[in-house]
Amino acid sequence: FEKFVNKNPNSPLVPEAEKNIFYLTTEDHAKQSYIDFINKYNSSSYLDSAWMNLFQLEISDYTEEKLNQFLISYPQNTIQDYVNREALYVDSVYLPYLDSSRNMAE
Repeated sequence: FEKFVNKNPNSPLVPEAEKNIFYLTTEDHAKQSYIDFINKYNSSSYLDSAWMNLFQLEISDYTEEKLNQFLISYPQNTIQDYVNREALYVDSVYLPYLDSSRNMAE
């Protein structure tokens, strides 16, 4: 797949090849696999997916400290906006509510 992408960058089959590269190189879902993918395939259309998976592995519990540590550890990440949005809600408490305007029989 890698050779195909390099030799045929304008082929309509490149997205499928990139998908296969991503899934094959990260099939163990290990942190190091995502890091290796990010370093080796930094122009892949699956780069954000790799970053999101790495983020989910790194951030087991959402604390401001862990989110900031991710940003410090990986300043080249492509999901900075997402991480910053998550940081806005890190201390939020979510409670369920009943919408009284809805008919419960629906």
